[in-house]
Amino acid sequence: MRGSPGDVLKEIVTPDLSASGFQILEYMDAKKEQASGVIRHNQGLNPDSLTKTATGIDLLQQAGGDRVELYARWLALGVEQIMRRVLKLLCAHQDRARWIKVAGKMIEFDPRKWSDQMSVHIHVAMGAANRQTMLANLGLIAAKQEQIILQAGPQNPLCGLREYGHTLSRMVETMGFKNTERFFKKIDPNNPPQQPAPPPDHKLIEVQQKGQIAQQQLQLDQAANEQKIQLEQMKLANEKEIAVLRAASEQKIARQQMLLNAQLERYKVALQVKTQRESEARSHQFKTEQAERDHEVNLASAKAEKNRPGGRLDA
Repeated sequence: MRGSPGDVLKEIVTPDLSASGFQILEYMDAKKEQASGVIRHNQGLNPDSLTKTATGIDLLQQAGGDRVELYARWLALGVEQIMRRVLKLLCAHQDRARWIKVAGKMIEFDPRKWSDQMSVHIHVAMGAANRQTMLANLGLIAAKQEQIILQAGPQNPLCGLREYGHTLSRMVETMGFKNTERFFKKIDPNNPPQQPAPPPDHKLIEVQQKGQIAQQQLQLDQAANEQKIQLEQMKLANEKEIAVLRAASEQKIARQQMLLNAQLERYKVALQVKTQRESEARSHQFKTEQAERDHEVNLASAKAEKNRPGGRLDA
């Protein structure tokens, strides 16, 4: 190869096809939304929808839910046909009764007694948007029924407790609960609710209340008097007990004082006897010593006079 390599070798640049790819993906998403009715607005939070109004978003979500519900209702027709064929097969080939669990209870059924011409109906549940709308409408109906019952009574010709119970049961079913009797009892048509008692006389109620207040006040006074008597009795009992304890204490102190005095007297007598004996002993000793000294003095005087050169003075 002759010449400069830069004239022959060149860089191959790959073109950017991402914009076309994104357009194709957007087109495919739009086709899916048109075919299924499930749009991006009812799939969660869309950043592009933050600037849109809440009413518009609700309408879009409701439209998507209505389309899904439409598909479910069309599918339910096919399921009804399948279940009709299953019913015919059961009626034709089931040769014994069976036990099944319905609404939490075991019941026995025998398809041999059934008719294969019975109708089969599939109930399609409502979407979230339709459920909220139905609950709001039922709430308005229930409010009107409550107002009529309160103003005209439960036996009025327009709306009674049975109709109000049907509305409440329908609200429970719309919320998704199957067994409405867990929340509200069914009204037996053979045993209608009793008529409410007529309103009592306000004056009679006032008199009864005053009588009850007077009786309660009397009971409170009696209880206070009984409590006062009990306190007085307790006070007297405490005073008696204190007097008994005081007398016993004084007697004990007196006995102890007598014992101390007797011990003191014995101690004084013993001390006097001891002192007298010691005094007598000292006096006797003193006399004995005095007599010995006198005797010694006499002997010394006699001896001195005997040995005197001039003889005794009394001779």
